[in-house]
This record gives sequence, C-alpha cells and structure tokens, in this order.
Amino acid sequence: MDNSKMVEFLPRLNGFIPITGEDGGNYTEIWLKGPEKIQISKKSKTVLAHLVRLYAKDLVLVRQQSKRILGYSKDLPLLITHHLVLIPVKVREATYKDEGTLGYVVLQSVDKVRPLERGKAKLSFQDGSELLVLNRVQKIRQKMNEALDLIRVEMDLQKLFYQANLNQAREDFNF
Repeated sequence: MDNSKMVEFLPRLNGFIPITGEDGGNYTEIWLKGPEKIQISKKSKTVLAHLVRLYAKDLVLVRQQSKRILGYSKDLPLLITHHLVLIPVKVREATYKDEGTLGYVVLQSVDKVRPLERGKAKLSFQDGSELLVLNRVQKIRQKMNEALDLIRVEMDLQKLFYQANLNQAREDFNF
C-alpha cells in the first residue's frame, strides 16, 4: 500500500491486525470506521513502520519514548501524535515462527472493553464494530491508561517547550 492511500484512510482508522491470507501469507487487515476492512499483503510490523513514517517519526524512537515514560519495553502503547495513540492487542496465537500475533487499535476509536470467557475481551469501537482480543480486560484498560499517560507527558513537554521558546523570543526581541 502506498503512502497516498494510507494518508487517505488515516482519519477513519480504528486499527490494524495480523491475519493469515488465503495463500497462507502473513497479511494485515486494516479496520476503518464504517465499518470497513482492507486486507493488504504486508505484515503488521511493516504497516506500523509505514504509519509512523507518515508522521516523519522513527518507530525505534517512538518505542524508546514509551519505554522511558512507562518503564518497560514489551507491547508498549505508541504515541504517534496526541490524536493518534496505538494500543497493542493480541489477536491470535502464533502457529509458526514470525507469525504476527499483535495488532494495534487507535485509543481514540475505542468505545468499550468487555470481558469474555477464558481471559479474552471484546473491544467495541465508536462506529459499532467489535474486535475479539486475547488480552484480559484489565490488561487492555492498563494499556489505555498508559496511553493517556503518554498523552499527558507529551502535552506537558509541548507546554514547556513553547513557554521556553516564547521566553527566548521575548528576550531576543525585547518584549
């Protein structure tokens, strides 16, 4: 999928998950508001990297920022912008090496999280679509709260940055 198509559906993005294609390949299903689903022949990891690059960011640095703020390094929520925060969700068990199990949902698109049997949960999106995940409700809510923490830290940093720049501009121009 080229960047122009990805840019086109960004405002409608609910998330993306790994799936197995009819040919047995490791593909990604992109969930859009509507509900609409698009299947592409790229791994979810690749889709994530392309999405992050659309915002002129580096995935390694985005992960490092989350790791630094949250204090752990596995299955991190990822703050792309304060309007686009991705929550990791486990959507399937791996049956072979390098088969992706982790998808991402957009925090701002999630409406409800409900428990199901045997430690599973169902995510309801604002458009009414639902996604079965293999995470417990508590884990999903933890990731959502951590994502909100990432947004708070980002907003605080921006406030400090702009205040420092404003103060410097006042000094430079004798305001």
